[in-house]
Amino acid sequence: DLAEEKIKENRYVLFTGLGCILSGLLNRLSQHEVDTSRLYTVDMICHGPTLPQIQERFIADLEQRFGVKVISFNTRNKKRGCGLPSIRAEFANGKVYSKPLYETDFGFALKYYCRNSCYNCSFKGADHPADITVGDCWGLRPGMKEYNKYGASVLFYRNEKGESLIKALKGRDFHLASIDASFAAKHNPMFSESAKKPSFYETFKKDLEEKGLHYAVVNSKGRKIYIKAARKNRLLRLLRKK
Repeated sequence: DLAEEKIKENRYVLFTGLGCILSGLLNRLSQHEVDTSRLYTVDMICHGPTLPQIQERFIADLEQRFGVKVISFNTRNKKRGCGLPSIRAEFANGKVYSKPLYETDFGFALKYYCRNSCYNCSFKGADHPADITVGDCWGLRPGMKEYNKYGASVLFYRNEKGESLIKALKGRDFHLASIDASFAAKHNPMFSESAKKPSFYETFKKDLEEKGLHYAVVNSKGRKIYIKAARKNRLLRLLRKK
């Protein structure tokens, strides 16, 4: 393990990852009796990642549809602002596919189809294992001094190590401002809550495995949710343009 190797070389190490991944690292280091005084850790507020094959199948569908290989893929393009992320896929011929994330099959799967363990996550609230937990600072509105059209991040520190890292950012290329922790946690419920498992999970899984991503999305019991979310997204875009 690279982190363990660097720590044993007496190097300072900053490890960033999801809570479950970080917990695995910390358990490993504990079992090997590694001194972690030079290890600093950051975990992320997590909704629950969808399965890797979802992205693989979505990209394969794009390549089949357009007949060109995808060379770059981004699911959080902020061209329309942080509240309306877009998928941006660049093809080998230089052309670009762009569409609001939650109007795509990938966006639907990302929102409703997590790993099974993510519906009962052990790393929420006070159980985040890192020195600092980072995520999106939802709830900010135009007119608030912390607001940024392209998004703002929130950093929760839980110990002296975390506090020292945040203090070290001051005076660098970061704009830091204090915010009420309860406000930030309230507007990002995934800080303390697990994603809710949809009733159509098993059917979606079966259709995904047998008939592909697009079929699984539009033929699942969640199709009404899919259509409603897409309409809401389009309405928000129109309102923002006005």
